[in-house]
Amino acid sequence: MKTAVTYHKQAIALELDLAVVYCNLGSILQKHGQWEEAITSYDQALKLNPQNGKIYSRLNQVYQAQNNITEAIFVYDQGLTLLNPHYAKAVSPYQNVAITQEMLAMERGQRC
Repeated sequence: MKTAVTYHKQAIALELDLAVVYCNLGSILQKHGQWEEAITSYDQALKLNPQNGKIYSRLNQVYQAQNNITEAIFVYDQGLTLLNPHYAKAVSPYQNVAITQEMLAMERGQRC
């Protein structure tokens, strides 16, 4: 893992606009439970390529692994909104609806 991270960081140093390198680095960090570093890498990848649905999906997984359901929902919603104009139109009336603790409790209770 250390070698892979080192090589990815070297690639980033050589070419700062490679979203795929940041995404791959985030994936490596995610697989090893380095959540905050993975989030930073995915955030950088999204800055460079905000239309990449895979990045939103992976970032969502990191937030779920941290049990940060609010951020996971936000990232999921953000990704779908950018990638699917029909979804964006369908959810626009609900954009200012707050997620309550009761809603999160129901979400957790429905898991297998």
